[in-house]
Amino acid sequence: MSANGLIFLGLASILLLAAGYLVRSFAVKQKLAEEALQGSERRLQVAIEAARIGTWDSNLVTGELVWSDAAEFIFGLDRGSFEGTREAFYEMVHADDRGVIRRAVNRAVEAGIDFDVEHRTLWPDGSIRWMESKGRVLRDSGGKSVHLMGTVMDITERKQAEQMERIDQELRLASEIQQEFLPGCPPRIDGFELGGHSHPSGQIGGDFYDFLPLSDGRVSVAVGDAAGKGVPGALLIAKAQGVLRAQAEHVEQISDVISTLNQLLCRDNRRSRFVTLFYAVLDGESQSLAYVNAGHPPALLFSKGRVMKLSSTGPPLGMFSDAA
Repeated sequence: MSANGLIFLGLASILLLAAGYLVRSFAVKQKLAEEALQGSERRLQVAIEAARIGTWDSNLVTGELVWSDAAEFIFGLDRGSFEGTREAFYEMVHADDRGVIRRAVNRAVEAGIDFDVEHRTLWPDGSIRWMESKGRVLRDSGGKSVHLMGTVMDITERKQAEQMERIDQELRLASEIQQEFLPGCPPRIDGFELGGHSHPSGQIGGDFYDFLPLSDGRVSVAVGDAAGKGVPGALLIAKAQGVLRAQAEHVEQISDVISTLNQLLCRDNRRSRFVTLFYAVLDGESQSLAYVNAGHPPALLFSKGRVMKLSSTGPPLGMFSDAA
């Protein structure tokens, strides 16, 4: 064999060795890449399950809808029981929210934009859950929308917390308004010392007191309590207090004031609610007190070292329209 032949064989051997090395190197790198991808997929799946997030894939061409096991669980379904159609999905959406989702999906498909929708869902047991659905449109090489893929998450607890926060804010505001209805500094009247304080058991209550200076120099005092606490009691007391303030200034006889209030409460009383009320008029000039006690606990009158009970003179207001 000539020298050229030996050189050729040597080069061929080197090339074969190099090719084998490259093939083995590529195979090793490919295996490592596959293992890394599988590891990433496992970590993503663990993260999705930990976050209780379901995934879905809607084929816009065939109409098929594929859900993950987590998505079925979130919608209250047994594994593998979802029928796999958009119609089956919309059947589980609250009737009032179906239009919202349809419009969001249509906009996403037409404009190629993402969507993020919060909606209610009916579970098989009839309970209502809140969901957050997010989706993204995938297009083919020709620009046609072919898939809509996304995630779904149960946000019921978050929505309930938001609702409780709103209610709490509204109750705080109502409490502030109710406190504004209470009198500030009590009026001065010869021979009497006036003062008052209200501390409701909740944020708002069904109790009140009021001092009403009259045009002739006398002062009326009211202490009331509505049946029921919270918002219903507060609304009833607000109504009673408003009528008292309107009547006290223009009606001389306290029995007429209370009779008018009773008639108005009876007329609008659809839930058998009532108000107990102690109402008195103090006269500094004659040092006298006239009162009506409509089913309220006895008031205590301290005078000259003695304590007198000013007991009930009639039933609570709002119960009997003919009560005087």
